[in-house]
Amino acid sequence: ALLAVRESALDVILVLVGLGGAAFCYLFFASRLVPRALALWGVLTYVSMLILGASRILVPSLPAPIASVLFAQGSLFELVFGLWLVAKAREIASRASLPDAHGAS
Repeated sequence: ALLAVRESALDVILVLVGLGGAAFCYLFFASRLVPRALALWGVLTYVSMLILGASRILVPSLPAPIASVLFAQGSLFELVFGLWLVAKAREIASRASLPDAHGAS
């Protein structure tokens, strides 16, 4: 019984995360803070998470391969987006000119 509740709660969470993530990635898309292709991929990924959560609520016997493909797309996006953020942070840090702590008196 607890596993059924856990799975139902995950579906509700997927719907909420899908709404919030799609909106957040749209803001990235509109503001051009990240590459537009990456932001658009994020919008599509989070919309698919929303659809996955909603469809599992409406059709509890949704085939597992469909859910696996949508979860894999979300995982791949989050991995690529995280790596892009790390690469961008390293680029910004390498361009920053910090004063030498030993030379300052």
